[in-house]
Amino acid sequence: WLALPLTLRVMGPLASGAYSLSKVLGFFVFAWVVWFFTSVKLCHFTLGSCWTWFLLLAVGSAYLYWRDQKSLKALYLKHKQSWLIQEGAFVLAFLVFTLVKIYIPNIHDPVGEGYNGGGEAGMDFGFLASVVRGETFPPQNMWMAGLPIGYSFYYGHLMMGILTKTLGLVPAVTYNLALITLFAMIFSCAFGLAFALSGRLICGWIAGILCAVAGN
Repeated sequence: WLALPLTLRVMGPLASGAYSLSKVLGFFVFAWVVWFFTSVKLCHFTLGSCWTWFLLLAVGSAYLYWRDQKSLKALYLKHKQSWLIQEGAFVLAFLVFTLVKIYIPNIHDPVGEGYNGGGEAGMDFGFLASVVRGETFPPQNMWMAGLPIGYSFYYGHLMMGILTKTLGLVPAVTYNLALITLFAMIFSCAFGLAFALSGRLICGWIAGILCAVAGN
């Protein structure tokens, strides 16, 4: 909800599909703000700094809600049913993958090999732990002590690491929660866009399954 005013500004022509994307955009903007101001040495990556930036962004969002209240109310009344369906798709996907992780909680299968044993899951957990452990960016490289992570594709780990530190939790708890959250967001975003473009629920379900279930 906090990122909805910004999402509607970005996706004005496709307002009916903006609701599900607001979750991703909200995560993305929050993580970028924390990462940027930490990277330029204006603050450290701590629980306090995360909450400070979150509250500042929340204030900015509240201002947009107040400024655009008439148009937001009109859009809500127009797309209320579509937005509720998109939220339902997110909740359903979250619950389904939660059940999957309840029965398969292990990061690495000691019996399997390669991708059958977990693939890159161990590296993903290591990246997440490196992000949460540090107070500066880029985070330390778990493969080579004393050097920063030299990869450019760790932003997803960064987003979940920032959420982990903001909630005061540890990667051992949030790793599976991160997988569940990402699965639900990917499913609901694909569902929302396809449903908004086609106006048909079946198209939303097909898009969600193709992106979140049939994909990797």
